[in-house]
Amino acid sequence: MHNGVHLELGTEVLSIRPGHRWFEVRTTEGDFRARYVINAAGEWVDKVAAMVGADDFVLFPVKGYVGVLDRRLEGLVNGLVSVLPERPGEMNVIVPTVEGNLLFGIQLQINRRGDHSTTAHMARAALENARKLVPEISEKDVINEFCGFLMLRNFEIGWHECEVGMSGRVPRFINMTIGYPGVSASPGAAAEVVEILQKDGLRLEPNPKFDPRRKGIPDFSRLSEGERKELIGKDPRYGHVVCRCETVTEGEIVEAIRRGANTLDGVKHRVRAGMGRCQGGFCGPRVTRILARELGIPETAVTKKGGDSTHLCCRVKENLLEEREEERKSG
Repeated sequence: MHNGVHLELGTEVLSIRPGHRWFEVRTTEGDFRARYVINAAGEWVDKVAAMVGADDFVLFPVKGYVGVLDRRLEGLVNGLVSVLPERPGEMNVIVPTVEGNLLFGIQLQINRRGDHSTTAHMARAALENARKLVPEISEKDVINEFCGFLMLRNFEIGWHECEVGMSGRVPRFINMTIGYPGVSASPGAAAEVVEILQKDGLRLEPNPKFDPRRKGIPDFSRLSEGERKELIGKDPRYGHVVCRCETVTEGEIVEAIRRGANTLDGVKHRVRAGMGRCQGGFCGPRVTRILARELGIPETAVTKKGGDSTHLCCRVKENLLEEREEERKSG
């Protein structure tokens, strides 16, 4: 975005109409025209491809469970630890993150896409597997859990988890699926897309104004005392700690919003407010208030991750007044 990319957040593709030179892409936020379409829709990549008849592959959704451990266990495991599965379709892994949390166990099963629910059975099985690798792990250390999907292509001829290529049916339409590596595989996948575009004849020229250096948001928790004082002197909001678990300040949250975050998860993913032990129990209302203020919207319009994921239905006092008024009218 710093170098000119225009990003549309929370925008759903409704239909794609192919033409001789252009694709007409209709979305919830308006229509777009594109010479090429790079379909990286993850869980729904085949559904988007089907909009233009480019679904010349079969996807099998494989659901994975991941538990997140408290940062107090940082250093207990310093690299990926894994063993071969005891049963088909099951994996056992513990891996550290760059922030210090450990992620444990992945239970794999063929499942319905869109079902991101976690179950007690999955949690117990994953924790039991994790303890086989590191017995010190306790259920009290689990601070969050989630599920996602690995979309395997053409499962009947082998596990194809990372595939990037031009559609064999529709010119200028590129389908992408990324498996286990996730974010780690993205740079390599992007380089492959560039190569495909060049081979197809798209003229790509270096941007002389391109700035390869991205200035990160200051991480207040990792600054020295002197650096903190200097930062607060420039912007007093960096002296207001909003998330106590991760020592995230109001200044960091405001900067994240100015860089595009417009949901609670958007802020969390950029500066870790809500990533700690309490999982937003204390800082959530404060982050909501800051988002509403900076975006110029009511707090009831702030969402967790866009769409219908609002978590405040009304102001409590307004709700009580409405109930009293209804009681008065009913006698």
